[in-house]
Amino acid sequence: MRQATPFAGKNWYYPFREINITFNEKRFKKRIVSISGQYSKITDFWNTEKNSEWTCRFFIAAKLIAVATSHINAWKIVESHGLHITASSLKYYATLSLLRAVCCTLPNHKWDKGKILQTSHEDASKWTVEYLQKFDAKLSKSIEKIIEELEHRNEFVSYEANSLEKVSADNDNFLSVCRLLAEIAQFNSELLEESLFERNFYDKSEFTLLPKYLDEITFSKNDVHASGNIQSQQQLRLIAKQYPEPKNLMGLMTKGYIDNYFAWWFQKDDFNDHVLHKMDPKRQIIFNIPH
Repeated sequence: MRQATPFAGKNWYYPFREINITFNEKRFKKRIVSISGQYSKITDFWNTEKNSEWTCRFFIAAKLIAVATSHINAWKIVESHGLHITASSLKYYATLSLLRAVCCTLPNHKWDKGKILQTSHEDASKWTVEYLQKFDAKLSKSIEKIIEELEHRNEFVSYEANSLEKVSADNDNFLSVCRLLAEIAQFNSELLEESLFERNFYDKSEFTLLPKYLDEITFSKNDVHASGNIQSQQQLRLIAKQYPEPKNLMGLMTKGYIDNYFAWWFQKDDFNDHVLHKMDPKRQIIFNIPH
């Protein structure tokens, strides 16, 4: 049985590694009250449309955390071989995926037929920084600078690769920011899940997944970091059967779902045991993805 993690007057499903050491607990507790109120406005008028929307939003957010985890593992490998050009791009896209994961969980940004999944880097960064500013203005400014630096370095290596010297952000700080962004998305998902639980719905007929939402996440013109595919449809259908109402992000990461996602990391037959051990993705490098 999972042990709850106490912080800011609540017991959390997720064992935070960054939130609990980053934010002032009293100030964080006040923000919880305010944000919970925003989610209550959503769950007060719950229906099949909202159930479908938030099921999809959380599914995509969880997948984006997995995408970021893959990018970070790849970054660690290529950087160890001195491929700094590739490393900068991988760090940038890992961050972008996590910014979009946060955006998918924000209570005040509309689904708009899946367009939220196409959120640009500029908007994803702006919305996330604005959200974090309400918790800690100084921290949000610091994270904004890190995001801008990662974007700049990605552009730098793209256009001026010939004159590139080794440039890398503070890697420990980078990983901390990644963990924090993933945890903020998780935090949001837990607040909506709690709001639904408090409603104590007796009529479960609203907890269904409408087919049109499956189409919006799998056939919309999104880029590789936010789009789905036919396999995503199948996975989401299975998850919706197991959890008819939106489930927090870590709760969605069932072993089978995660194993399927990481299965493409490498073909085991192509490497010897020594190389396999070095390349085995560290699933929990930024988020407690189940093994």
